[in-house]
Amino acid sequence: MWTWSLKCTLRSLLRTLLRGLWARILLPGLLANERSAVRLNESIARRARRLGVQVDGDGTRLCHADRGAPLLTKHALRQHPERFVRPRGPGSLLRNTIRTSGTSGTPLTLVQAWSAVIREEAFLQRQLRWIGWRPGGRRAWIRGDIVCPAHPADGRYWCHDRFGRMLMMSSYHLSQASIGAYIDALESYDPVVIQAYPSSIAALASWLDAGSAHYRGRALRGVLTSSETLEPGCAPWSRHASACPSSTGMGRPNGSWQSAPASAAATTCSPTMAACSCCRWTMAATNWWGPP
Repeated sequence: MWTWSLKCTLRSLLRTLLRGLWARILLPGLLANERSAVRLNESIARRARRLGVQVDGDGTRLCHADRGAPLLTKHALRQHPERFVRPRGPGSLLRNTIRTSGTSGTPLTLVQAWSAVIREEAFLQRQLRWIGWRPGGRRAWIRGDIVCPAHPADGRYWCHDRFGRMLMMSSYHLSQASIGAYIDALESYDPVVIQAYPSSIAALASWLDAGSAHYRGRALRGVLTSSETLEPGCAPWSRHASACPSSTGMGRPNGSWQSAPASAAATTCSPTMAACSCCRWTMAATNWWGPP
């Protein structure tokens, strides 16, 4: 398994050098906007001027589209992607291609300026801070990454990112036969934050419920889910870690980031919405407002 750990560690190092360190430079500005509507609106106005677009001046209010207003659809993006790509310039010279998983039956490929990659990383770092993580803290990752052989001889469906201090676990191998080993590994590593698919964290919570067991990790401060809709059935994880908030986010391929406590009200929101009136925490593509 050391080869898989080495691969994840080197990838983590490269990611930090290319975008993680730059994102930390943006982070203080984002944090400063959380408690001040004036600073938030000034930040929005400056960014709108740089991009040459017009936006609503009040970033604390949710804007509603008029009935019959034209909406950008996935079909339009797939049919004419060239219409939605900015010309190369100082802020968009370097580009990255990102893809959705295609679970809806219509996978989507998007072109992302490297400046947008760094900005999105800064948003993620801020959201991790909201649920208790700080740089250097341990994390666990349970998503669709290939982090182990298809059939590992030792039965470990995970490896270690030594640089990022993260336990990388495979969601593909999560089953009734292996889930107990996943729980044991999580309790042993004792992460401060778990980042996972909602379906993965729900499977862990259901397994603990079925055995009347309780998660015994002491350091856990929060769970961050993404890429799938956070359904109300995913919330039971909070019963297994006291004072452990759950938060959800959608990256650029899936829609605008959205952060909300994992309550029945919050989880009724569509993940593709920029913000929702029933969530106490909302963020939009340009109007990012912090926790209450």
